[in-house]
Amino acid sequence: MLRTLLAIPAYGSPELADAVVRDLVRDIPLLPPDVRLVVVDNAGDYVLPGWARGVELVRTGENLRWIGTASWAFDAARAAGDEVVVLLDNDTRLSRGFLPALVGAAHRPRRPLGRPLARPRRARAGSVPGARHRQRHRLVRRPGPGAFPARRADARPLSTGNWC
Repeated sequence: MLRTLLAIPAYGSPELADAVVRDLVRDIPLLPPDVRLVVVDNAGDYVLPGWARGVELVRTGENLRWIGTASWAFDAARAAGDEVVVLLDNDTRLSRGFLPALVGAAHRPRRPLGRPLARPRRARAGSVPGARHRQRHRLVRRPGPGAFPARRADARPLSTGNWC
């Protein structure tokens, strides 16, 4: 099974972080042992709700912003031996079954690489490669001269030229 780290950066608005954590633990109240859910608190004021069992809280001591939290998550995953990293904003809302589907997709056996998914098309006898492509371009009609009305002398521009 692939070890997975789900990281949620949080900065202010604890109700947003609570909502995404609630969405994640809604279908699986107790997280599988190979899935780590971490809320990365960049403001230092987030408190994990009592119903969020198995969720870790990491206080960074400074605002790493989203990209800094992403970097922290990849470093933490590498150090812990996690193989999959999922980053979710704290304002993300998830549909039912997201976490089981994500974990299921990560653990599904991969397709062997021996055979291509589709066979390449073979040219028919007497066909010239690229002939269809050239023919399609010949069928496109381009507007000729006089296709668009000439600009009237009394026409005014849409903008006054004043930019804010």
